[in-house]
Amino acid sequence: GGYDGKERTIYVSLIDLAGNVRQTTVKYRVAITHKLTYNSNGGSTCNPTTKSITHNVGDNTKWGTLCAPTKKGYTFSGWDGSVPTAMPAENVTITASWNINSYTVNFLDAEDSVFESFTLEYNAEIAAPAGEPTKAHYTFEGWSLTKITEILNPDDLADVALIDFENAAPKVPVDGITIY
Repeated sequence: GGYDGKERTIYVSLIDLAGNVRQTTVKYRVAITHKLTYNSNGGSTCNPTTKSITHNVGDNTKWGTLCAPTKKGYTFSGWDGSVPTAMPAENVTITASWNINSYTVNFLDAEDSVFESFTLEYNAEIAAPAGEPTKAHYTFEGWSLTKITEILNPDDLADVALIDFENAAPKVPVDGITIY
């Protein structure tokens, strides 16, 4: 009956050339194949997306090497807790688990000193610091993603894009960000 990987027993009678009957028992298994399917949970697709494993029920067949997907702004922490140590007698889907990464956001003043620094999770909305940096004979106009090295004419400030933290705050990118 069927290809279920269970042990089978057959009884065989052998007759030799002299006419003697000898009986023996033969035990065997019919291998079965099940699939391991990867759900990368928003991460990169595993290639292949399924892994076929041929085994006998109860023989403790191991998975072999599992896929390790990637996801921008996250660290792969493994497969969900339901991954059996050996292939069961059924198809299995495993799901990737992720830890969100944190990055540094630095606000630099006119002298390139850190005015304020935050550690935020990937893609978190960045808020402006509570205070403003000061510099003698200058008026603070706002924060920019572009470093201003020298402005000889105040009208040149029109070309510098200041960050609108209330309506379009930037998000934390991979590797952090420096705001001037």
